Amino acid sequence: MAAVEPQLAAPTLALAVDPAFAAVRATVGLPAGAVTLTLERTSTRTGNVAQVRGAVDRPVAGLATAVVYDYEAPLGVELVYRVVAVDAAYAWAEQRATITVHDSRDWLVDLARPTNTMPVLVEALPALDYDGPVGVHRILERRDPVLTTSTLWTPTGALSFVTPTLADRDRARAILGAGVTVLLRTPPERGVGNLYLGVEGMAEQRVSRLAQYADRRFVVDVVQVARPDPGLFAPVAPLTYRARLEQWATYRAVVDLHVSYQDLAYVDADGPASPGGLPWLPDDV
Repeated sequence: MAAVEPQLAAPTLALAVDPAFAAVRATVGLPAGAVTLTLERTSTRTGNVAQVRGAVDRPVAGLATAVVYDYEAPLGVELVYRVVAVDAAYAWAEQRATITVHDSRDWLVDLARPTNTMPVLVEALPALDYDGPVGVHRILERRDPVLTTSTLWTPTGALSFVTPTLADRDRARAILGAGVTVLLRTPPERGVGNLYLGVEGMAEQRVSRLAQYADRRFVVDVVQVARPDPGLFAPVAPLTYRARLEQWATYRAVVDLHVSYQDLAYVDADGPASPGGLPWLPDDV
C-alpha cells in the first residue's frame, strides 16, 4: 500500500468587528508547518471576491496566531471570509467564517496608513460625470456629422464632507494629501457602497464665519479608480515597538495584553495622524 502523504491541518478563523474603525478583525490559528496565509472575502450579495490587503501570501512561518485587519470591508453586507494556509511543500488547508459589519457612518479610509481612517459626515456627492473620448466631424454638404467614440472613462465628481474638530481636519488633510488612493466607505442605503477615489484637488472651507468654530468642510475633486492591488500595495503598520517602550518595557508585557505585536501595531485609534510623505507646513512659526 502506498504511503499517504501528510496533509496540512485546517487553520481556525475567528472574526470580530473593531469598533474604532468598523473594520473586520480576523484572528487566524495557524496549523503547524504553515509558512504563508492568504485571506479573502466574498460578498454574498454580489458574489464579488476580494483579497484582504496585507494578507496575500503573508509569511507566517513559526507563528501560532496571526491577526489581520480588513479596513475595507463593505458595510451592511454579509461577507464570507476564507483563509488559506500553505506549507513549504505547497500543501494547503482552508477555513471559512461569516460576518456582517453594521455601521451607519461614512468612512474615509487611508489605504497606506489605515489607522488614519476616520468617520466623516458626507454632505454631498451630487453627480458622477462620465466623460469619454468623442470626436464630432462635420462634413460639407452633409447634415449629420461623423462620430468617433470609445468606451467612457470612470466618473469624476465633487465629494463634500465635514469634520467637527481640528484634529479631524488634520487627519483629513493627511489622508487626502498623501498622494495615494483613498476609499469612501458608506452603508449600502446611501447608494454608494465602496468607492475608490483618486484625489485631483481639494478646497478646505470654514463651515462658520466665526473663527472660534473648528468645523471644516472639504470639497474634493475626485475620480473613481480601480482598487489598488492588495498583493502589491500593503498598509504600513503605524506603530513600532520602539515607540511603545515606555508603556511596555518587554515583549512579554505586550503579549500579556495582545495576541501578538502585529495586533498591537494596528490598534492605536488615539495616536496622531501620520501624514506620510511631505508634511504640511506648520502654522505656529
